[in-house]
Amino acid sequence: MRKRVLAMGMLIGVLLMVVAGCGSVRTKNVLLEDLLLPADSASLPILPEEVVIERFERHAEKYAALAEAVEKRAPEWEWEPLAKRLDEYGFPVTFPLVTSLPRPRIVCRLRGDAETYDQSIRYTKDPQALSAMGLYDTADLVRSTRDLGNGWYYCLDIRSELKYRDRYIAAATDWLEAQGYDRAKMEAGEWMVSLQSRDRAMVMTRPADDSGQVQSDWLAVVRFQPMQTAEEWIQCPDVILLPLSCQVVAYSGNSDPDIRPEDLLDPESVDPPNQLETDVLSYFSDKRKTFEEVAAYLLTHEKEIGSRPVYLRRGWTAYFDRVPDERIRALASGLMYEGPVTGIESLNDGPRHYAAFFVEVEPGRYESGIWYGTLPPGMIREGDSYNTVIQETDLGEGWAAFSHRKTEIRYADWYRKRVWDLLVSSRKTMLYDWRMAEVELVDAGDVSYVSLNREAEPYDGILVAVTFRTVDDSILGPKRAYVRPDTLEIVGLARRM
Repeated sequence: MRKRVLAMGMLIGVLLMVVAGCGSVRTKNVLLEDLLLPADSASLPILPEEVVIERFERHAEKYAALAEAVEKRAPEWEWEPLAKRLDEYGFPVTFPLVTSLPRPRIVCRLRGDAETYDQSIRYTKDPQALSAMGLYDTADLVRSTRDLGNGWYYCLDIRSELKYRDRYIAAATDWLEAQGYDRAKMEAGEWMVSLQSRDRAMVMTRPADDSGQVQSDWLAVVRFQPMQTAEEWIQCPDVILLPLSCQVVAYSGNSDPDIRPEDLLDPESVDPPNQLETDVLSYFSDKRKTFEEVAAYLLTHEKEIGSRPVYLRRGWTAYFDRVPDERIRALASGLMYEGPVTGIESLNDGPRHYAAFFVEVEPGRYESGIWYGTLPPGMIREGDSYNTVIQETDLGEGWAAFSHRKTEIRYADWYRKRVWDLLVSSRKTMLYDWRMAEVELVDAGDVSYVSLNREAEPYDGILVAVTFRTVDDSILGPKRAYVRPDTLEIVGLARRM
């Protein structure tokens, strides 16, 4: 009898240990495949791979022409007809990143949505960039790639279905309701759920009250997407759960409420320039007379050229043809095709004028080159934001070498993706996807915005500004949101005209 009681006690003890283990933060031995349902491409409305390849090969010359235009940074009016022609053949070019990256990219998205699957033809000279051209990378994402040659790839991204997705949403909803969030508004919205590695999921989070040290290799991340109407709008933090017990272990937020600008900046984030400053200065010294002659002509012949500012770019032959003076055309062409200069821009407003010879440009992030005049060139200006870095070398007689850059914000992609998920209701108006959003660090007192929470107390700290470029920028201005780096709450939107 004692043996039977002892055995029963041991069994109960083991069961208690199992239950305690499932409800604790120590579920380290969970296998990823135990949390996923197999990805089934047959259930998706995608094109057969052989059909895609046959169409691509049939129009290979058109693809090659589009890639050539993109590589030489051709203006939109030059490559847009090529993209439209491919669209007519069933290959929509959804975001050709022509001037926004050091390494140009093209994405022809055939089938897919923002989160579940993506079937596309992609172009890049850097195969490592392919993963940044499809769906957001999480542990439940399955990628397949086929090299089509000359920088083109066939890609299929499928996000596996989560076995316990409904449980994660239910647990997150219950936890958020307990924190004071409106359940009715949450039930009116939608949810994004993904499995991520522990290190990635725990970025930008605060521990839940009852959690200890998380040892699970995988965590479920639940993000609420509110209705876009003012009556149903609600903003909730991301909820991070254990993948088996669904215990909440953390939520999005910064554990340090007293954040300083230097805490958010990543000074190592900007790659060193491909062209060394010493080489550029040496070239300028050798060709200074040529720089001076071209600058003087462009600043005094805007009317004849018919452009303010005057733009010349490597590969943009139509722009060169606007310069009536054959000698200046030859000199400017020589600077671009024989030296490091990639573009020339000038503007003459009397006392305020400049002629800039750009060497490297990554719009909104990096600009370098040689310039002359009284008005600094480019789009990155001193005082724009905390992460603006201005370096200039005086070359005498009004000339200077310049390097203007925006230091990346730590975890900038987290801010980009969150604003995109919560506020970008129409992807069709966006020029690029979320990865191309500009991220800056600004003072709340220096910006004006429409608050998303009218009951919030005034805030005078630092803000993370996330800016998306849209097709309506010339009329309304870009779409910009401001995020508090301590609570990670989107506090407001910049006013659009």
